[in-house]
Amino acid sequence: MAISAASHRSTATSLRALSVLLSVFAVLVADVEGRHHVVCPPFSCGGLSNVSYPFRRQGDPHGCGVQSYELVCTETSATILVGSGTYDVLSINYTGSYFWVVDANLGMQNSCPLPRWDYKDDYYHYHGNSHRSIIELDPRSDRWAIFMNCSQEIKYNGPWPVKCLSTAGFFIYVSTGPDYLVGAEYFEPSCRFLAMTPLGGPETMPENASYPDTFDGSYVDVIKLMRKGFALRFPFTVGENIRECLAWWKR
Repeated sequence: MAISAASHRSTATSLRALSVLLSVFAVLVADVEGRHHVVCPPFSCGGLSNVSYPFRRQGDPHGCGVQSYELVCTETSATILVGSGTYDVLSINYTGSYFWVVDANLGMQNSCPLPRWDYKDDYYHYHGNSHRSIIELDPRSDRWAIFMNCSQEIKYNGPWPVKCLSTAGFFIYVSTGPDYLVGAEYFEPSCRFLAMTPLGGPETMPENASYPDTFDGSYVDVIKLMRKGFALRFPFTVGENIRECLAWWKR
């Protein structure tokens, strides 16, 4: 059956319209992606060089890096705000997608420090849609130092006393354990949660090595570990099922 010239013109017109529509759509997509994934040049920050995504500096354009990973840079230091605490950024591992931090409050002049990690209530920071979520500033350590404030002295061998922080009628203890042992149900009835901090990361706990359940030492040894800092991950995406699992784990 012969196809008329009018049909040819109609088909050609439709194809041109579709091509224009696709071109406009591509421009819109590129514009949206450009606003969220701005390519910014690497920069130096304190003693760190060639710093790039996900990090950004104060004053960088919107979309340059991730806001939660904004660094405050001086000639000698790079710091990041996590919760209400300021942490010195010691190194960045782009191959492993994590960076190493230490609490800026743990200076050598402080002989009896208490960590100020208060990110536990938002331990997994979500944003995204119902099917995929982004997790930010997730510690790459499965060990924590947990500080307890107790109204009664603990007589058995367990958590280590922190005598320099204890007062009359209040006994401060520290215990180290896996990250799931942070709930109040693991404390003595006379104790309440006081503070906590991650310990270590991939550089101190490689995947093929075991980490001791306890340390042969005291609060002094815990201080040494705290002053070495810990690792935080780059942002990463998880699916809905993993999100539900992590939400259940936090309960």
